[in-house]
Amino acid sequence: MVDPQVTWLSAHARLYIQVRPGTDAALALAIGHVMVEEGLYDKDFVECWCYGFDEYKERVSDWTPERAAEICWCEPEKIYEAARLIGTAGVTTLQWGVAFDQTKWANGTAHAAVAVQALTGNIDNPGGFVGINFGYVQSDIRENIAKSLPNVREGRLGDDGNWGLMNAVGKGGHAIPEAILDAAETGVPYPVKMLFMCSTTAFTNMAGQARRVYDVYKDMDHVVVCDLFMTPTAMAIGDLFIPMAMGCERNGVRGWYTPLRSIVKVTQTGDAVGDEQMMLELGKKMNPDLFYWDDVPEMLEFCTNNMATVPIHITFSELREKVIVYPEFEYYKYKTGKLRFDGNPGFNTLSGRVELFCNMYNNVGMDPLPYFKEPPESPESTPELFAEYPLVLTTGRRCWEYFHSEHRQLRSMREFHKWPMFAINPADAAAAGIKEGDWAVIENAHGKAIEVAHVTDTIMEGVVSAEHGWWFPERDKEEPSLYGVWESNINCLTVQGDFGPSGYGSSYKTQLCRVYPAPEGYGAEFERMYAEHHNL
Repeated sequence: MVDPQVTWLSAHARLYIQVRPGTDAALALAIGHVMVEEGLYDKDFVECWCYGFDEYKERVSDWTPERAAEICWCEPEKIYEAARLIGTAGVTTLQWGVAFDQTKWANGTAHAAVAVQALTGNIDNPGGFVGINFGYVQSDIRENIAKSLPNVREGRLGDDGNWGLMNAVGKGGHAIPEAILDAAETGVPYPVKMLFMCSTTAFTNMAGQARRVYDVYKDMDHVVVCDLFMTPTAMAIGDLFIPMAMGCERNGVRGWYTPLRSIVKVTQTGDAVGDEQMMLELGKKMNPDLFYWDDVPEMLEFCTNNMATVPIHITFSELREKVIVYPEFEYYKYKTGKLRFDGNPGFNTLSGRVELFCNMYNNVGMDPLPYFKEPPESPESTPELFAEYPLVLTTGRRCWEYFHSEHRQLRSMREFHKWPMFAINPADAAAAGIKEGDWAVIENAHGKAIEVAHVTDTIMEGVVSAEHGWWFPERDKEEPSLYGVWESNINCLTVQGDFGPSGYGSSYKTQLCRVYPAPEGYGAEFERMYAEHHNL
């Protein structure tokens, strides 16, 4: 288990390594170094099914555990132990989450982890990485319609070559989000005048550099917000607010790789409609020739029968009865030609093998091998900034009671978890003059947020882990308060558009910060408003 903070899983792990956020690639390269040097890899699999092993071997040749340990702030002995454990364990799976994605050099990091897995030979075997011959299951009617429209990518924001590899491979008719923001600010190549927002709280939760996004969105000519609740985003920028149906009030199809699942409407309260109904009615107004269905179940029947990338043949009625459906599955598909469109044995890559040296990256001028680079802000890349902001800030800290910005308005959840919290090591808390339960300011060169300190030795010294998605329904809903959305908005300390060469990755987990006590009496006013709101 690799994590800056002790979790339930790391507490039960055979081996736990604490690392500085944003340095996982260095750790993976060092693990690969030991596995290659000590011969702890599946030689038959690498020889038959991996491409670029010699180049990979050269890349990791100087990535000793001692070098990586200095970067990661961990002990080199643990890196040796991890490599030997992975290399001799037999069946292994390396699992990671959004922390890889939320660093600038996400491609190099993910590639480094995949390379270690490939060295073990545990690809498309029981207990290993599963090779899939189908990708993202998109049952959303908007995607089906977009594929039917002529010239859907014409004028798409982000196609000007300034937004990384992502614009080259494209995402259907979708624009690059950062390109939309840039065009809205500058009017180049054309102005963005309207937003139609479904179930997103934007600068409350999802958007880095939250103040910048708010400033742009509030100047739009017309903004429509569809949501279950009146959120700070809806209050701030919505010219039209449409209350949407909850899950139990709508029919739908849900797919994300596997399984395929049905959403079945069981009740109706009031006049709220679901997203599917909204899309159908809008489509009938805007393009009736394509939106020819009489109702949502008929539209969903079309969806379930027109998912070309998914090997599932089922009607919506049958799916409703079964609720959850998995496709037929088998292992070692790369041996039988079931991972490639041409039917030949191998993997669906240019070489037909697992690419330790990635030909696609190489062809577009990206580094074709796993690599590590320091985050844009770090003790090493910006030492003068680190002197002013001596703590590494990782954002997006999760808690059991909430999902992103949801449920802050529920009294029961607030009773369990009343205030936004950040984890800080006792040594760092002492240096900052704060103790457990104190309100404290987290600040960096981009902005600041105020949260409650959770002082714990489970978090790595030198690292602060802060929650996101906070707003306070008990606060004034009007400007400038907007339910207190700016008080504890950790996204005010993040940036937009700081992605790697592919257009993938973002620096949400690797900012720098400092921590100091909040103004005296700050929390008392919060407590009073909370008590009044909940009639306590």
